[in-house]
Amino acid sequence: MFDAKTNYITAGMALVFLLLIGRFAFMQVVNHDYYNDLAQEMRTSITLLEPQRADIILKDGTVVAHTESVWDIYLDYNEFANPRTMLQRAHASPGRYDNAEVEEFLTERLLPIQEAKLDGPSSRRRWFLYWRLRQDPVARHDLDVCAQRLCLITGMTRGELDLKLGQLETEVNALDAGLGDPLTAEAREVSVAWLRAQPSLDDTEYWERIRRFPKSLHFAPVLKARLDWMQTEATYLEALLDSADEDPKALRDLCYQAMQTCRDNADALHLDVDPGDFTLSQAQDILIEEHAAWLRLAETCEEVVRGNQNAVQARLDALGDGGKLIQQTTDRLDKLQKHTIERYLNDWQERWQKYEFDESPLLLVRDAPRNVVELLKVNADLLPGVVCKRRASRRYTHSRELAHVIGGVGLPDPARLEQVLARPSFGQGLDEFIEEWFGGDRGRFTERFDGIVAHQVVGTGGIERVYDERLSGLYGSRVAFRDARGRIRSIEYEQPPTHRDPLTLTLDIELQADIQRNVRKWEPILAKMAEKDSSDSFRAGRIPYDRWQRYKWSLRGAAVVLDVHTGEILAMVSFPDYDPDKLTGRSPEDRAYQRQFKSEVALESKQGYPWWNEKGRMLNRAIQCLYAPGSTMKAITATALLETGTVTANDRFYEDSHEILYNGVSIGRTGHPAHANVNVVEALEYSCNGYFYFYAQNFREDPTSAWGELSLYAEQFGIGQRFGSDLFSPKRGNLPEHDQIGRKSLAALSIGQGELLVTPLEIARAYACIANRGTLVVPHLTEEAAVYPRNLNVSDETWDLVHQGLHDVVYGEHGTARKYPVLKRIRCAGKTGTAENGRGTPDHAWFAGYAPYDDPQVAFVILGANSDLYGADVAPVIGECIERYLKRKGIIE
Repeated sequence: MFDAKTNYITAGMALVFLLLIGRFAFMQVVNHDYYNDLAQEMRTSITLLEPQRADIILKDGTVVAHTESVWDIYLDYNEFANPRTMLQRAHASPGRYDNAEVEEFLTERLLPIQEAKLDGPSSRRRWFLYWRLRQDPVARHDLDVCAQRLCLITGMTRGELDLKLGQLETEVNALDAGLGDPLTAEAREVSVAWLRAQPSLDDTEYWERIRRFPKSLHFAPVLKARLDWMQTEATYLEALLDSADEDPKALRDLCYQAMQTCRDNADALHLDVDPGDFTLSQAQDILIEEHAAWLRLAETCEEVVRGNQNAVQARLDALGDGGKLIQQTTDRLDKLQKHTIERYLNDWQERWQKYEFDESPLLLVRDAPRNVVELLKVNADLLPGVVCKRRASRRYTHSRELAHVIGGVGLPDPARLEQVLARPSFGQGLDEFIEEWFGGDRGRFTERFDGIVAHQVVGTGGIERVYDERLSGLYGSRVAFRDARGRIRSIEYEQPPTHRDPLTLTLDIELQADIQRNVRKWEPILAKMAEKDSSDSFRAGRIPYDRWQRYKWSLRGAAVVLDVHTGEILAMVSFPDYDPDKLTGRSPEDRAYQRQFKSEVALESKQGYPWWNEKGRMLNRAIQCLYAPGSTMKAITATALLETGTVTANDRFYEDSHEILYNGVSIGRTGHPAHANVNVVEALEYSCNGYFYFYAQNFREDPTSAWGELSLYAEQFGIGQRFGSDLFSPKRGNLPEHDQIGRKSLAALSIGQGELLVTPLEIARAYACIANRGTLVVPHLTEEAAVYPRNLNVSDETWDLVHQGLHDVVYGEHGTARKYPVLKRIRCAGKTGTAENGRGTPDHAWFAGYAPYDDPQVAFVILGANSDLYGADVAPVIGECIERYLKRKGIIE
């Protein structure tokens, strides 16, 4: 009895074991593809969490740049109008479908594909069979119904949608045709084709890769040239150190010669080149790399000449073992070649280079209205594959007023992406995450997420670019498990991102906007003045044609206002301006603005159009353009003459003719002789060229040494020196080399002519220094800027005389700015300047000053570039704005 029970139990256990074996065999053999696909769909998601870009605010708390969530509408063409879900749509809209045709389609064409026994990878073979089924007339009718419904809800035109769908179908059809018959094709060929075709229908990165690929092709030889020139730079610097043999004086002498040579080499390069094996654009960019290398070498050598003996070794360390710039560039070039160009070159040559699109065809609507998003959610069953994604978007207030200051954001190009990934802050705070999931390998970590970072905006100009790393914050990370529909089922690890505090600007938005309005108000008034002057000059034979009858006059230039005590930039305006919101808007008015903008650029790019009349709306002329300063330079020259003892308060010069003589030899002409015997104060009041022509010769015995003395003072006032750290792409003024100076050129330089060039911000800074009696402030736009002011060693007696001269420019009987009451109302001291640019090129008009003269608070400058105006003409444009500002602040009544 016992044995019978034992046998019964044993048989039962054996039967259970056989059933388990059978079930296992069924799962592994019969349903292998099903469970394999299910396992693939249950995947681990390792991703970065994007920090929100910090706000930019004004001192009063006004937010001028912020990030907000918007909705974009994307298409997943794997699911949109999918034949396998047609029956559901046919039942929901019976009047739009022929039920008999749908039933026939499902049973005779779709079902056989679903039930077919296919070789592995069966799901991928079946995917291509389903794709081909989309060409069936019944499936095309279903697509047409879905497209009509989608256009009705989103407001897209059918033409726009068809263009996007056509682009997607072209890519997949090409891959499908290359595969041949999905039933008999090799398994590897099926997988390779599927891995390319499937993401083209739902992955925006696929199309971003296509869009970026020509840039990568363009950039590779440019990056190779950059690497070669870095290596050349290192070799050059090593040779300098070896030749100097640790002798500081020898190194300084060698660097002085090298500085000259490198600048000559840079100046000798021209963009009119034979491209050879490259495109013209590539050849020019390669030449730009050479130009940049020579300038870097010149700047390094210049630092040594100015006293920084460690500059050469510091640059070598940055290129080599310390900074590893050469190694980083080598790695970057290898990665670009192997992971991008070699991998996708065949696709580019076979298909991609024929495509034309500005944005991913998967993106249907950007910044979709909320009501559209809600309608799409309600109709989700009828419009499968239409996905609404939330996106962080940068929004600006006062966008037109601050366009040149704040700049903007955009997606990074390959070069910029590499810079972002190389930042020390990228991955900061994620050590545990990198150690746990990447084995501590930061290289793998960076490669894994470069696609994610490529879709995050970066600053492209202005404050957004300068403070990009600061505004961006720090990434967080998350490891999660998702199901087949992409839903998060559990979170294994999460580190939240770090958001930054707002960045505060120094600008006074009311003053900034007021200057822009006043420029527009004065423009037609000044235009009539310039047109009259041009007409008179033409009739007198001074110019070859009446230029403002041939070309439309517009006010081009800049205005800057500084706090004389702190260097805070209260206003920085470049004109003509532009409205970035309208350049990116989609309304009919925005489209009209964009067409006008493009036509303006096209007109000015035509051969023969004068460069001096180009509007250049995107340029920030306050810091990115150089101009001859004209007579605004005389305040600096007067300070140098007095401080060096070249003149005293009692030294006079009698200017009674156009021709100025020095020891009986002509050293220049003046267009407005004073016909008076003037001292230094009166020379500023009259704007007497002859006084400065003559006494500038006496700085030293020869003009080369004399210019060396004067240029030293110009440097002390900030001309040609670096600004602070928060200005985007500022240019530095040009002070000619000493060995190029003769007596006539010295005379011209003393009054701001010749090869002396400055930016408007440099002049504003110099006049702030004059106003506060010797503190060279650092102009800056944010409260976080590194500010290290310097003090000039200038006597009180000199400051008194210079201040009196600038006061008399406005208040004196012969002052060149005496005619404008607004300057007196603000108690202004300042200097007019009319910079000549040679025959046929219109003059610049300058006015620079500070107010109130008895207790200076602000320094300011305004420039009418190539305007054919006199300096005094533009003075009231800025003067009226300063008056309203000082009254608002309670400084004047």
